[in-house]
Amino acid sequence: MAISTNNVITYKDLIDASVNAICTICDNIDTFKNTVPAELKKGYSGNASSKSVTYTDRASTQPKTQENQKKNVTITAYAKYTTDDAILVTVPRTTVQSELTAFLNSKGLGSKSNSTITLRGLLNVVGNLASFISAKAVVVSSDISEKSSSRAVFYRSGTVTYPVEVSKPDETDLSSYPDSMGN
Repeated sequence: MAISTNNVITYKDLIDASVNAICTICDNIDTFKNTVPAELKKGYSGNASSKSVTYTDRASTQPKTQENQKKNVTITAYAKYTTDDAILVTVPRTTVQSELTAFLNSKGLGSKSNSTITLRGLLNVVGNLASFISAKAVVVSSDISEKSSSRAVFYRSGTVTYPVEVSKPDETDLSSYPDSMGN
């Protein structure tokens, strides 16, 4: 079910909407989006622009003879590169779904999928989603191309370290929260 105004929202609805948002934002889910430049794909090879420089030596302290009047030295530099990083691959949507589900299960939210979400539960899910997305969505860019659009948002699959830990919810125990009087 899509999340709409005046609907009752379950944890499953929120998680499904989150997966959809991650897959929309990330440029490497199932296939690369058309906006991803070739140099941001694993295995791309190319040559950097070559540059030739000619240096002419006219030593003023030496006698001007045919031999030392003009010495040309040309230096040409070439660079070959290949992109090879585990992040620069496509990731199946099912991987996003399963990794998010496993992450939320570890936070105690997996068994609540059909439960109506409370405000407290919503805040807990949002905090955990922020932790998940901050570790999984990364901006990749390249200085190889002269295009200004040589950057993309990629989903990083596999094991990562999550920067924020949100505790498992216990929605029945409100003793740690102050009442309306501040007690």
